This record gives sequence, C-alpha cells and structure tokens, in this order.
Amino acid sequence: MKVKKEQLKEYVKWHENVWPEMIEALKKSEWKNYSLFMRKDGMIFGYVEVPDSFSFTASSTALSSGGLVDILTLSVFT
Repeated sequence: MKVKKEQLKEYVKWHENVWPEMIEALKKSEWKNYSLFMRKDGMIFGYVEVPDSFSFTASSTALSSGGLVDILTLSVFT
C-alpha cells in the first residue's frame, strides 16, 4: 500500500504511540512480531508472524471491532 503524500506526517504520527485498543486487538488476533516499514515516498509493507492455526476471518473481526481499522484507513492510502 502507499500512503498519500499529503497524509505522510499524519500516518507517522498515528503510529508513534499505538493505541492500547489496537495492541489488544492484535493480541486477540494472535499477531506476533508485527512491524511496519515505510519508504520516504509513502510505500508501506508489514511483517507479522502468526500461528499455524491462524484464521484471517477471526483476525479481521478482532481488528475491526470498535472501528479500529476503519479509523486508520480513512483516505490515507492511494
């Protein structure tokens, strides 16, 4: 994904202090060793380790509870 140029500072600001709710949602989703990387042009990619029993559906449900994913994706990506 790529963050819009005009949203780069805001996107970085969001990730400087991760919300406790997001950390809890990631734990419920069984995500471990999660990292995000961003180039200067806004291109981002992530890395995450999950157990063999990982369920994308269950993870999506946990991450979307409370609108966490919706808040973070508000028109920042191109």
